[in-house]
Amino acid sequence: MGGPRRRTRGFRWTPDDAPAAAAVETGVHEARKLLKRVRALLAFVRPVVGAEATDAFDARARDVGRRLSGTRDGAARVAALDRACGGHDGVPARFEGLRAALLAARDARTEAFLRSDDVALAVDALQALADDLRALALPADGLKRWDRGLRRLIRRGRASLDAAAASPDDAHAHAVRRRWKQLGYVLRWLAPACPDLMGPYARALETALTALGDDHDQVVLRARLERGVDGAAPEVLAEALEGSIAYGERRRAGALEALARLAAEPAKAFVARQRAYVAHGRGAGRDGC
Repeated sequence: MGGPRRRTRGFRWTPDDAPAAAAVETGVHEARKLLKRVRALLAFVRPVVGAEATDAFDARARDVGRRLSGTRDGAARVAALDRACGGHDGVPARFEGLRAALLAARDARTEAFLRSDDVALAVDALQALADDLRALALPADGLKRWDRGLRRLIRRGRASLDAAAASPDDAHAHAVRRRWKQLGYVLRWLAPACPDLMGPYARALETALTALGDDHDQVVLRARLERGVDGAAPEVLAEALEGSIAYGERRRAGALEALARLAAEPAKAFVARQRAYVAHGRGAGRDGC
């Protein structure tokens, strides 16, 4: 899987080139979402293309995502504080110093990212992935066997829920979100074939995943609060930590309950239903079902 490479070696950001922190965060966030979609696609076609090829791609995509995660975490902490401790009028005055410190840390991390080799390395890695994915060929009847990949995804999602129920810690909750997010991407790709029948499940799944994403942001925030934040009084940190725990627990509990309902149908029956919806939508013509 060779393919051409667009090299960026020697490229370096300068302060004059650096965009605003918000623009960097947006770009990094979009890049990470793209990588998650790529990983979902790879998981979907794995039974058809083969584990060796797709697992190698997945490892590369995961490595790029990790390289970009630092800037995203900085923004997530600020948003998490706003959700956990804010109200209709914004964050109360007693949290303003803490919020300012988190914003400063976010901006410092963004500046460090722009000055590092990570930018050029990430661009190179993304371009290489794009080149090699274009060369990845499905078997002639690959798309006729897409149910294998979907069945694998739903089974992995259900297994992650079982693990979270047995040990409800942050790592298992994050695994649930990761597994079901992959399934959500695939269902979103399939849903236009029969939106009236497939859309409600996909939307319910997206709502639950949004709640789990909010919970994960609280986990990221709490890890920072527990280390201490310069300039923030201990009582403010304690209150923010308490608010973060309460908010995260509510969002996680609701999401896991919703996902348990969505996972109640056996995997084989679930996949057969999706296949029937797609077939029905194609038979109904361009307007779907």
